[in-house]
Amino acid sequence: MLTAENVVKDPSEARHGRLSRCERGQTLVIVALLMLALMALLALVLDVGNIYIQRRMVQNAADAAALAGARALALGEDASAVETEAIDYAMQRNAASSCVVSVVSTTVMVTASKTFPTYFAPILGIPAATVNATAQGGQLGYPGSWTGGLMPIAVDKNAVSPGRSIQIWDDGKTVDSKSGATAGGDRGWLYFEGPGASTIRNEIEGGGYGGTVKVGDWIDGAPGVKNSCTGAMSIWINHIVICPVYDEYDAKCQGNECGYHIVGFGAFKVTKIVDKGNPKYIEGVFQNYTVGGRTGGTFDTGVRVIGLKR
Repeated sequence: MLTAENVVKDPSEARHGRLSRCERGQTLVIVALLMLALMALLALVLDVGNIYIQRRMVQNAADAAALAGARALALGEDASAVETEAIDYAMQRNAASSCVVSVVSTTVMVTASKTFPTYFAPILGIPAATVNATAQGGQLGYPGSWTGGLMPIAVDKNAVSPGRSIQIWDDGKTVDSKSGATAGGDRGWLYFEGPGASTIRNEIEGGGYGGTVKVGDWIDGAPGVKNSCTGAMSIWINHIVICPVYDEYDAKCQGNECGYHIVGFGAFKVTKIVDKGNPKYIEGVFQNYTVGGRTGGTFDTGVRVIGLKR
């Protein structure tokens, strides 16, 4: 009679049991290797993606720093102040880890960097990564045109000197290109949208002419007295307004109307209005001022176009 103890197992079954245990061990090794490969893949996908994002962020920091430095330089700041401004924009406002700034002529060069921890790359021995970016900002030239916000007052270029206080008189003098402390007749009321004090006054009170004026344009106007227009400028006291700047006027005036040849745009801070008594005038100071946009102007009124050079 056969019993369980007397039954001889099939040798192939015994071998199968040993192989199964061996295969299970091999499977664990394979799974471990696959997990390592998966982690490496995650490191590649996530960390490389994060490096790309951080690289874009540090480029933005360098660009912002270069523009901030260029603006400070165009406004007349010294190299130390320019460097401080650029570093502030790179590190304090845009979270760069470091920033190196150099000033050469009208150009500000910035190198920014950022060091940050990685997510999965530490298993590959890379606990952190560093990205770098460079940018150059500077003065590109003078505005070739201006759109919107132009006051209907043209000022002779000889009266424009940033930092100097001038009085633009409201009188009937012909344009005489004075270069003293007062502009006198070195101004004209511009007829952007037609002649008449009411039209000019509406433009002043409405924030300026909304169209585009280009360097080289001739704008109709006249140097006559318009007391109500002078008084309307009172709303702009302690504000900067943009005035077209001219170098010539049409000597062949028809009646009291002349044409003013525009060579630039000045940033004029209004400080005082006297619209009663004699003389009546608009007092203020031309400012250094920066804008973005297209160049094309040839006369430095203190308004400079800045931008990234690379």
